[in-house]
Amino acid sequence: MSSFLTEVLPVKIDRFSNELRLGVRRFYLRKQLKDKYGKHKNAITKEQRKAAKEYWSRYTKHFSPLWHELLTYKTGVFDIKYVPVDIQYTEIETRLNDWQSAHGIDNKNNYSMYFKDVKHPISVFRKTRGIYHADDYSIISKEQAISKCIECGNVIFKVALESGKGGGIFFWKAEEGLGALRDLMEKLPDETNAQEYVQQHEDMARMNPSSCNTIRIVSYANENGIRILRSYFQVGTSEKARMGQVAFGGICVSVHEDGTLYPIGYDVNYDGHKEHPCGIAFDGYKLPSFDKVCEAAIKCHEKMGDFRLISWDFTVGKDGEPIFIEMNIKYGGTMYHQLSSGGFFGERTDEYLNEIYGLRS
Repeated sequence: MSSFLTEVLPVKIDRFSNELRLGVRRFYLRKQLKDKYGKHKNAITKEQRKAAKEYWSRYTKHFSPLWHELLTYKTGVFDIKYVPVDIQYTEIETRLNDWQSAHGIDNKNNYSMYFKDVKHPISVFRKTRGIYHADDYSIISKEQAISKCIECGNVIFKVALESGKGGGIFFWKAEEGLGALRDLMEKLPDETNAQEYVQQHEDMARMNPSSCNTIRIVSYANENGIRILRSYFQVGTSEKARMGQVAFGGICVSVHEDGTLYPIGYDVNYDGHKEHPCGIAFDGYKLPSFDKVCEAAIKCHEKMGDFRLISWDFTVGKDGEPIFIEMNIKYGGTMYHQLSSGGFFGERTDEYLNEIYGLRS
């Protein structure tokens, strides 16, 4: 009886608690999808729905056709191997990545310590546990941090923990005045990274020079090494935009292996566009140094052994060298990849899903 109470019962409680937590997460992901994008049951046929269910039932008992319906509705293309977002976030990522430690590890203040072999935006200051640090991690006073912002004159403040999808980002320019800067500094959380603006390569900035436009690279690690799975370009769409993410009004468009763009990019409403508002067509547009960005992502991933699936954001500097922006080791996202270029794992879907779920190919 004592062994049941001290050994067996805690394991059962922990397993039940985890299943409950994942169930709640699935519920809200599906609710969020339906609330924002509506229902599109007629987008796929009964035969397609049945085929998708049969395929995914090999791996999970939690399949919902909601994402197949929406993706088919938005693109006009049905793909049995579309990865449902709720399955991605509650099963695939949790099997591949150490979610328990992800929160603390994915801290923007520590990126330049983790990844010393790539370029980073210069930090005006780092605020860690409420203490201010310079770019080299030496401790400075709050007034020194304010002076550095004034000297820089154009600062991006990023919440350093749990700030994905464009959240937790603030801006200050010198013309806004010292009072506005001090007010902003009072509101910053204890984990904040303040950065100088990056000077981008002209081909990264051509469509929208005012925004920091980035390349998202998804890398996957297994016993055979690290492979680049997918990538897309994130670009702002207005002169007021300072970031390229769709959360700031940007557009995402997938990237071919040779660094050229796919024909259609997608906005925050998952609506497709063949060209940027500036008039440049996406199809065939060549991004600079794409091969170098992929190499940089692989080098960075080699240092992250507890995380097998990572989404990396890079831009490219004026000198053509990759500049590391951030990584995503939780909630890396699948929708914009799949909207532009089909099922998330592509031609290796069966191989990777069998590996992830422990099934024989």
